[in-house]
Amino acid sequence: MRAKIGLLAVAVSAAAFGVDVELPPCGMLLGHGVYNRAPNLNWGRGTVYHGWYGDTLSPLEYTELVARENQGNLVQYWWFSGGRRPQERANWLALEDLGIKIPPPDLKNLKNLSCDEFPVLEQHKDRAGAGMLKALRRCEELGLYSTMIYMWGAAPRYANQITNCPHYLGYDFGERFTFRLDSANATKKEARLDELAKHFTDQVRAEVANDRARGVGNVMTTSSNFYVDYEAAAGVDLTLFEDCTGEINFASALSRGLCRQYGYGLWGAHIANEHYAWVSFDHPLRWKTVGLQFKMKYLAGAKICILESGAFECQQSGQNSPQKYMPHYEECGLSIVPDKIAATKYDEAAKHLHDVGWKSDYCRNFRREMSEFYDYVKKHGTPKGQPETRIAVAKGNYDLAVIDYDGYNPYNAVAGLHDLAERDPRWFCGMPENGWKIACDTFWPKAKDPFGDGLYNRLNTGTPHGQVDIVSFAFDQPTADFLLKNYKALLFCGWNTCSEKQYRVLCDYVKGGGKLFIGIPHLSTDVTRNYCAYGTNDLVRAGDFTELCGVKVRGRGKRFYWGVSPFYDKKDSWIGQDVSRWYGVFRGLLGDLEISNPRAQTLILEHESDTPMLLKLPNGKGETYFFNSWYYPGAYALEHGPGAKNDNLGLVGAIWTRLAKEVRGEAYLTDVGADDPGAECREVDWAWYPDEDLLLLLNVDFVHPHTVEVHVRGRAERVTLAPYELKRMTFKK
Repeated sequence: MRAKIGLLAVAVSAAAFGVDVELPPCGMLLGHGVYNRAPNLNWGRGTVYHGWYGDTLSPLEYTELVARENQGNLVQYWWFSGGRRPQERANWLALEDLGIKIPPPDLKNLKNLSCDEFPVLEQHKDRAGAGMLKALRRCEELGLYSTMIYMWGAAPRYANQITNCPHYLGYDFGERFTFRLDSANATKKEARLDELAKHFTDQVRAEVANDRARGVGNVMTTSSNFYVDYEAAAGVDLTLFEDCTGEINFASALSRGLCRQYGYGLWGAHIANEHYAWVSFDHPLRWKTVGLQFKMKYLAGAKICILESGAFECQQSGQNSPQKYMPHYEECGLSIVPDKIAATKYDEAAKHLHDVGWKSDYCRNFRREMSEFYDYVKKHGTPKGQPETRIAVAKGNYDLAVIDYDGYNPYNAVAGLHDLAERDPRWFCGMPENGWKIACDTFWPKAKDPFGDGLYNRLNTGTPHGQVDIVSFAFDQPTADFLLKNYKALLFCGWNTCSEKQYRVLCDYVKGGGKLFIGIPHLSTDVTRNYCAYGTNDLVRAGDFTELCGVKVRGRGKRFYWGVSPFYDKKDSWIGQDVSRWYGVFRGLLGDLEISNPRAQTLILEHESDTPMLLKLPNGKGETYFFNSWYYPGAYALEHGPGAKNDNLGLVGAIWTRLAKEVRGEAYLTDVGADDPGAECREVDWAWYPDEDLLLLLNVDFVHPHTVEVHVRGRAERVTLAPYELKRMTFKK
């Protein structure tokens, strides 16, 4: 049973089931991470990884600052285990309530640096967590919400009271779980995806159970891994995905899909802009990236946004941040420099400490962006619920891919098993994972040049087809009823291990009216990453997909070069291209099919033998778009056929674009004078909230205006968005 929390009586309910979190009148929880730090100390070593803390306040003082400077309505406390410095430990113990004041560190004279210098800390260790509870209660008094991350070691008499704070949201165990590079599993001669998934999920489930036993309230995760869906399957109450892997809208699509699947009622984001915007801090558009992330999450349906760092201290030592001017040490590694060594460079550090603390212009810029966005939310409110999504990209069962910043990196190893991948290259990301690059390019494409200077863009992505979810098939959990209720089209993309249970769900989804895109390898039962040399016996029902779509796979078919349209007597093919367009060169492998569906229609075929490559196969109220390839769709990401353009999406992207057009709803975007979203729409992030008749449009380009045609309920209107503009349009029925 999930924990329940009650909030203000004036609040607006965010969920009818799942986590019982009620939102404030503005409809969104927005805030900062607050750290328990002692000032003016070195925190890192190495020629690159280094840094110093500047002026710092106590967590309680930062709480006051949040309220005073209009910094949202939420505080996330990073207490760790009370800190290792005397002043940090005193904050944890709330010794000020006993009239005890611990002086700040004196690095120059090597004083006030060790807890052993202050026996009073040990004498009052029974107060562990008193400062934590005091901060949560102060949030109550200031009308702020609160949550915690990486907190343990509180005495029961304080820990048992935290859930009595009405504005307390719960505990976040953070990024504790991942498949680490070269983990212990990599030493195995063989590995199985099902065993890896079970082991991972068992670990998370044990953490969740332990946190519940501690009485910390709702249990949340700030995973930054693509396999956060296995943390959801392990029973977390809420996901706050950290946007440091994959693009922003890509991360939102997965978070929103999990929200719907697991009935959370709301989802959130952990924004690490300081570390992962990857824009130099002296760039004139640097700070707009902060506001952009807030806007993109707001538009996508996030109801909780936490800015991890930057507002109160400078953590980043790269990207031309102020930390670059601080003294550093030749030693490599992530450990903290011993104080006696750090003291030798204190005089040099003191010249720049004012540039990295909370009073610095650097930190004020983060706080300005937060305040401006919070004002926007208070003025306009937040759309209730989630935006319309008519398409879901399926994240298959046992898809343990490591997704990088462009969706695909062939040097990543599945489940982090690099040692194993060196012996068995199937465990490097390959054809299955390359499908996610196609998905990103199709549904969450990067803005072409949002900074106007060719700078690499990691954050700014459009949604030419509107909001699209990623739905997880982890442990085959989705039901046909869930899929039919939420999605008109379901597109299989990357790895999938099929089962009889999953096959039944897919049959019911199609018969009930869904449109399904799926290929032969998606219907394999393999768990060993054998995605090329499998046989029909590895397929569910030994390749007999008669019930699903009226096709039997008899075995491996012919190798081929080109995919083309079969309708040479028409100007345009089903896919929306001139029929003379050739897709390739693929060097792919077809399946040998027996087709019994009397309504089968060939949409794409292999050019030499007329063998079907893409079949439309009606069944019941729906239809399957069967991709007749022995290889995963990712094998067709590179596409340079006659008529191809430099920015083309390739065959699979073109197929998905056509399917998106078939299922679009009462609101959609096109380029002006066109029937499809094109280059201009790829620069726009948009969402439709039908219950509020509200269309949100965001130009993700900081420099150039973009003009699109908005279509809502049969009405067309040309709209020009200024650079970085978030536009609200209401269409009453």
